[in-house]
Amino acid sequence: MPRLDPDITPRPSAKATVMIDRAAKRLSFFDRYLTVWIFAAMAVGVALSARGKSLVGGVVA
Repeated sequence: MPRLDPDITPRPSAKATVMIDRAAKRLSFFDRYLTVWIFAAMAVGVALSARGKSLVGGVVA
């Protein structure tokens, strides 16, 4: 793979960097950690499902 010359490597402008920082600061706490919340909800669902099956004795179709 060819090496890139650091003098011609594109870099974001100062304005673009500021805009990205502002957008990140506008995200709410929930939005910033959305992936964490999704995995936590899945873990809780799996735990409740396993607990429910052990209490009831399984699902009868």
